[in-house]
Amino acid sequence: TALLRAVQAKKFDLVQLMVERRERPADINAVNNARENALHIWAKQGEGKQYQATAEYLLEHNIDGHALNAQDKTPKEVALAAGHRTLAVEIGKKIMRIELRGQMDAERQLLEVERRQMQAQMEEMQRMMQAMRAGQAGGAAAAGAAPSPVAGQMQFFAPAAPPAYAAVVAGSAAARAATPPAEEAELSEDNEPEKKGPSEHF
Repeated sequence: TALLRAVQAKKFDLVQLMVERRERPADINAVNNARENALHIWAKQGEGKQYQATAEYLLEHNIDGHALNAQDKTPKEVALAAGHRTLAVEIGKKIMRIELRGQMDAERQLLEVERRQMQAQMEEMQRMMQAMRAGQAGGAAAAGAAPSPVAGQMQFFAPAAPPAYAAVVAGSAAARAATPPAEEAELSEDNEPEKKGPSEHF
């Protein structure tokens, strides 16, 4: 492919242009007949800062650092076989950093999903508690407005209060005050015992 030819020619600027173009970007994991991707080819080119930077660039753009060529070797192993030890070490470190970052990103995403689930559960519980409190308040209001059957029964069986003794006495006094003096005198005469006359002697 055009990308592999640019790598073979060590034209890094062209490689970067083909990888980052918006329309029809180059397939960074394309391989040749020997099943070598761009990193395999680059690992054989040389050693130095420019080679390390290019290798890291390819890895950052998701080239497969564990891909095996026709000889079942990874790019790191190809660099070691070519005598580029420093480049091989840097390739290994970069792969580890990228994988660790991917794991951390995955864990953060999982934690975010769990957080949202817990938040949704808490909101649902709050809604349920508010509904329960509203129901209890409505029941209490209804109970206060309607007469209680128990209270009615208690009122039905409550004994009548006896008349006050003072009221009876006051009524008797009022009756006496209303009686005319003549009738009172007659009543007094009727109540006196009958007097008998002196006995007649023969």
